Amino acid sequence: MTRLGNWTTRLPLALTASALPLLAFANVANQWQFLPLLLVSLWSMAWIGHATLTALKVDAQLVEESVFLRVCTGQFALLVAWLVLSPVTYLWHGVLGLPLTTTLLVALVVACAGIAVDGAGVSFRKSIGAGTVFGAAFVALAFAVIYKAGAYFSHRAGALGLDTHQHIAFAIDLYHAGYPKLTAGDSDWLEKYPKLLHVLSSLWAWPGFGAQIASYVKVQPVLQALIAIFAMMELLVFWQRRSAVPERAIGVTWAIIAVFGAYVMLRGTTVIYPVDDLNSTGRLSAFCVMMLAPLAATLLWLAPGRRLAVAAWASLPFAAAMSAKLNPSLVFAFTSFSAVAFLTIIALPTVRALPSAGGISDPVKGLLVGVLLAAVLLLLDPYYLHLLGEVSPRWKATIELVSGTRFAQGVSDVGVVAAGNFAERLAEVLRWELFHAAHPKLIEQMLPSSEQILSEKMLTITRLFVPCSLAFFVLAAAARRKIEGAGRWFVLMPIVIQCGLLVGELVAGRVSYIVILLFGHDTLQASLLSTYTSRYVGLLAMYALPLHWTLATVMSLTAIWWLVGGSRRLLPAPSAASLRAVAGTFVVLMILVVSSLSVRGPAASRLGWVGPLDADQLDEFNRLEGALPEHAVVLAPAYAIRINGREDWVLPAQPVAAYLPFARRDYVFNVRIGKSYTLTAKDLNDAFCTNKAKHARSFLRSHDVEYMMVVQEPWESEGGIFDRKLCTISYRDLGIQLPAVASGQYGLHFYRLMP
Repeated sequence: MTRLGNWTTRLPLALTASALPLLAFANVANQWQFLPLLLVSLWSMAWIGHATLTALKVDAQLVEESVFLRVCTGQFALLVAWLVLSPVTYLWHGVLGLPLTTTLLVALVVACAGIAVDGAGVSFRKSIGAGTVFGAAFVALAFAVIYKAGAYFSHRAGALGLDTHQHIAFAIDLYHAGYPKLTAGDSDWLEKYPKLLHVLSSLWAWPGFGAQIASYVKVQPVLQALIAIFAMMELLVFWQRRSAVPERAIGVTWAIIAVFGAYVMLRGTTVIYPVDDLNSTGRLSAFCVMMLAPLAATLLWLAPGRRLAVAAWASLPFAAAMSAKLNPSLVFAFTSFSAVAFLTIIALPTVRALPSAGGISDPVKGLLVGVLLAAVLLLLDPYYLHLLGEVSPRWKATIELVSGTRFAQGVSDVGVVAAGNFAERLAEVLRWELFHAAHPKLIEQMLPSSEQILSEKMLTITRLFVPCSLAFFVLAAAARRKIEGAGRWFVLMPIVIQCGLLVGELVAGRVSYIVILLFGHDTLQASLLSTYTSRYVGLLAMYALPLHWTLATVMSLTAIWWLVGGSRRLLPAPSAASLRAVAGTFVVLMILVVSSLSVRGPAASRLGWVGPLDADQLDEFNRLEGALPEHAVVLAPAYAIRINGREDWVLPAQPVAAYLPFARRDYVFNVRIGKSYTLTAKDLNDAFCTNKAKHARSFLRSHDVEYMMVVQEPWESEGGIFDRKLCTISYRDLGIQLPAVASGQYGLHFYRLMP
């Protein structure tokens, strides 16, 4: 097949399918800016993934027929390239000070490499059958779901919790640096925050030269979950094709998966708008990382090869490091869910490959490569360097000497449990958990309930559908004497994946109980691990539900086809004209379904904010903020709270909080990286909670605060703003001055402060 065949068949069809849903969701200017950039990002990741899969000698037809598998692969391949080339990018930007951001440079180089190998040695069929057309319809639906989430997040502050502004600031900082930056902003102190979310956001934002990076940050939880789910769907349909299921049956599978997928994701779970514990954006964005190793193991079933075997085993430690770099509590979730699912899925392909030339060497090589990449990834993260420095003064001095940075705070308590009784407590917890603790039924542990699952009826149906589909598929496979084009071991693949996910969820639930009992809340680190480990089990229950439905659906449809013997009367081959008409109608109807089911998005109260912004309010905020002097420092009303009895957080006060993720300047206390960023909850309490107005004004003068941001309530007079209080100090005593420097029709004002 020539290169022309590539561009004249599959590519235009896929591009059209992915671009059409833009028309349904892009309504305001910010959406028209972000959604086309997101489309370019998705296809650039797909091209990079194409190059990577081709280099790994993956089956050409599998590469041809996947979109989201290539997106997942491209994302992590670009991350590896960014990591490996970090010395070059540091010299480029950090030492030489060249203006072109190196994130963009690396992305362009790798993307060009992907385009260069696109179609090289790959056979693209000129015929377009039912599977191809309905596969394109599935792509259209999948992109429509992503666009819907992107359209909502592109101009609303809610959806990622109370620290979104910090994540956006970190992502901007890393994007402009282009290398694993250890310090925060223009400071020289070592930031204590894991940074993979911000690296991924900056890599996705390269097509727009960093434009709309706030929207890229906010869409990561949905994006990372959906591309993993859709990639698994593509692999399962390709397995069905390899299992002697004809093209017209593949079309039926794509159509049913699209219908079920739309319903389960939009009506059965909150996967589009994750709302469980909104103040941990990194953890919410972890599902694609958690699924990387199981996806690689599944790919090895479909395209066995030595290079892919090495890459699959390398993905295990590398994904573990990425999980830890997203959120330390994910170490337990990864070990209990992802590692268990990976080992379950990859066991049979590895055993079958042992007599071959690679033998045991391929897994060993893969693990060594993965451990090396994982070590580099963690050692270039400021959070883990900070933890090392807190272990001993010697480590701290070494890190400061080598990295040229300094620690922002003194050594803190990083212990999880008291060292002397750890073994004793572990033995006691395991004894209780294994022999005495009461647990739900086995199927309820494998398919646990969650606040993220909207319908308990759907969960009940799933608990019935999954085992029934497994039994039905086993009976159909046993009744079929010959499976064309595949060995009998190949038939086991969906069974193994389904069981791997079920066992992984069961183990994750049990491990979360163990972590809570073992660590408790004795220290800050223990409290964080206990809290977030248990909460991620609920998210896993939500994320895994579409995968369980897909597996059960594919197995049921394949079993039906085997039992009817491939009767042409059951599924007659359609004509080209009827195929185009049916597929076109299907695409339009599915996009309309997605639009109608989620047109308004979730209630604002469920997104963590009382009132998310609309496009007009956002435009007004940008205009008013731009009217202030370029280097002005603005006070945004905030308050301090204590979480878990140990964490002191500064949170923006309502309704100012909705505006802050879109800010373009420094705010006191916690909005942008800069001279105001190092202020803490203690600073806020000391300055404004002492009933000493003189002390508060002195604090404002010492930090060059000249303006104050206020949102006036509809029932409130402008004079009434003076009686408001920041903790115990009134705005009047802070030195607020009338009239406002900049005012808008939605109640937003910027006042001059004369402290």
